[in-house]
Amino acid sequence: MKLKKADIILAIGILIVVFISYMFIFFTKEDGEVVVISVDNKEYARCPLSENKRINVKSENGENIVVIDNGSCYVESASCPDKICVKHSKIKYHNDVIACVPNKVIVEIKSDKDNKKVDTIAK
Repeated sequence: MKLKKADIILAIGILIVVFISYMFIFFTKEDGEVVVISVDNKEYARCPLSENKRINVKSENGENIVVIDNGSCYVESASCPDKICVKHSKIKYHNDVIACVPNKVIVEIKSDKDNKKVDTIAK
């Protein structure tokens, strides 16, 4: 199978678009400032990402241990059967999320800018 000139140009064009998209996403990531832990859609804890801390999250669904360490956050252990949340990589950027679905625990990184946004309807 011989590639035509148009096929090569199309492939190069797609690679350029993918590379530019990746660079845009990579360089526009915003560092987070706050770890928000929710259990069953209710806020359980809110801690600064700059503070090293171990949080024991207990609920009727199970138990998770969330660790904040050196500006990143991860789930150290969980009582859920699949342990997907424990296998998840550390998070540190705004809107990064770790979810433990069986225990209904959400660990999310937020920015202080979220609290400063004004709702346009409230104006």
